[in-house]
Amino acid sequence: RLVDVDVRVVAATNANLTDAMQRGDFRQDLYYRLNVVGLELPPLRSRREDIPLLASRFLEEFAESTGRNVPEVSPEAWRVLRRYHWPGNIRQLRNVIHCLVALDEDGLVTVADLPTEVRFPRAAPNGAGFCDSSTLDYARARDTADRAFRASYLERLLDAHDGNVSAAAKTAGVSRRSIHRWIAELEGRDVGGTDENR
Repeated sequence: RLVDVDVRVVAATNANLTDAMQRGDFRQDLYYRLNVVGLELPPLRSRREDIPLLASRFLEEFAESTGRNVPEVSPEAWRVLRRYHWPGNIRQLRNVIHCLVALDEDGLVTVADLPTEVRFPRAAPNGAGFCDSSTLDYARARDTADRAFRASYLERLLDAHDGNVSAAAKTAGVSRRSIHRWIAELEGRDVGGTDENR
């Protein structure tokens, strides 16, 4: 027996459905049934001004659901969150914030609390993380590539030594001060007062 229903379908995809229809990978009739009101949302990396708003909302949401206080986020941590490219978009940001709330112990989120991939993003596949050298002079292109290499190298180095700066410095053949300076530079902090004994 037939049962009449009145429903609205809300669906999302990161695939280009127009291309998928042309390739025969997505049914055209289904597309036109679903696509009544189509919205295109740009990726999070192209609307960085939304990052603090979304992150603040997620902080409140997760703090409330877990019965915790909403942690404060340091200005340096906000800078790193805004600078990161968020390949997983809002879902990734939400997961990072959830983790920060769950692991918070002192009510303050600092750069050190952020996941390694956010603090030291690796170069994107196929060189996408590097600059288009055709638009920059040699010195700027070299500096951009050097920064991407240093971030990737430092991430792997610290991972290999479980975050132990002394061991990482020994392997790299540099001083602890250099490792701290690299970290500070990549986090966008002032590097003038690096503490040798940290």
